[in-house]
Amino acid sequence: KRRYRLHEIEAVLAAAGLAIVRGSYYFGFVFPLASAVRLATRNTREPRSSLKRHGSLTNGLLGALCATELPLFPYNRVAGLSAFVLARKV
Repeated sequence: KRRYRLHEIEAVLAAAGLAIVRGSYYFGFVFPLASAVRLATRNTREPRSSLKRHGSLTNGLLGALCATELPLFPYNRVAGLSAFVLARKV
């Protein structure tokens, strides 16, 4: 698996001749939880999906975290589960 950091994606886009307008991460508030789960299951031998059905409480809490983070989205260049870059053709 290959995971890209924001600055790596921006470098690829700039090398392709695009002008970077802005870049940021999303799901930054969920990132510590996802990292803990990934670290805890790192050494498991059998392949299995981490997708499973969760209850309304879990979905409500995660939804609230994401909604709380939304106003900070344009400014988050620290960490997150998804990287977004807005670029213009030069």
